[in-house]
Amino acid sequence: MFDSNNLQDSFTSTGSAQILTLRSDVDWIECINYTKIAANAASTGYKFYWQRGMAAGTGIEYQSNAGSTAVDMTTLATGGFTLIDTVNYTLPAKVALTALTAATPPVITSAGHGLSVGEIVRFDTLDNQPQIGGIDFTVTASAATFTVGNISFANSTASTSGFWRRVPFNPAFYPRRRYITFISSSATAGRAKVYMSVTHDFIVGQKVRLELPGDVWGNYTQISGRECTIVAINEARAGAEPTNGGTANNIVVDVDVSGLGAWNVFGAGLNQCYPASTDVPFTPAQVVPVGENTATALSAGTDILSDATLNTGYIGIQLGAGTNGPAGVANDVIYWRAGKSFNV
Repeated sequence: MFDSNNLQDSFTSTGSAQILTLRSDVDWIECINYTKIAANAASTGYKFYWQRGMAAGTGIEYQSNAGSTAVDMTTLATGGFTLIDTVNYTLPAKVALTALTAATPPVITSAGHGLSVGEIVRFDTLDNQPQIGGIDFTVTASAATFTVGNISFANSTASTSGFWRRVPFNPAFYPRRRYITFISSSATAGRAKVYMSVTHDFIVGQKVRLELPGDVWGNYTQISGRECTIVAINEARAGAEPTNGGTANNIVVDVDVSGLGAWNVFGAGLNQCYPASTDVPFTPAQVVPVGENTATALSAGTDILSDATLNTGYIGIQLGAGTNGPAGVANDVIYWRAGKSFNV
């Protein structure tokens, strides 16, 4: 016979993929969308199930039928459940794309992608934009196509082939290095407003080093290696600065860049900031955590231990979002239970 060790809890959906951090590994999980049961909306998932043996990202969905009079059961090919172990992991297989636009923000066409807002993807082998190969990006919109924020692809040439793969975890140790995609002088006193490819988790008072190696960063090479203090986060966007799903994703540091000119992501001139597609590979620019400015942290009401290196590794499971996903849509109340089965 089998017995099981159960875990259970609930959460309110944000409309993005939800990661449940678990105190032990699990063999099965069941989610109940309490909000959708009450609404009884047609063709809307209200119960989801997954167990070992099912592929990552899949699951079983129970939904009301088109007339809301009975229950249909179907399988999820994507957007279901994915086990996560951030210490012992293998990235999922890469997936082909057929278009990546030269826009702000860029839009990607990849049939049946199954991605949810908030997930992280990594590109490679792009035919016309190889400059972003190996860089992680946050998904900021998802429908038939998906969008990544935090970078302007204006002046690049759209890609028509390439691959992406899901990155279902953050690096284990906090604070985390992040890739720089844009620097602006639009902040107060011409301070550097630094945008990053993944939704960041920096806070005011932390000290970072700006790394812009090589000769592709134009005038901004002058600030490579500078240690500076974060004095603000997520200031309002201005002009051509990139978007993170309609919001800002930046840090403002105490370095004056007002005399360095415009950051032209793929443009010509002194500040091209990314090499030509024929000059790849190169080393991307990064924000590197180095400690904390205690005085600034205290004046901002920040925890003065915010710079401590923490191992944030965990085991858990990711729930796909959406009308037919286990994490639901914004404000849905989700109840879940999961367990580990044992032979006894």
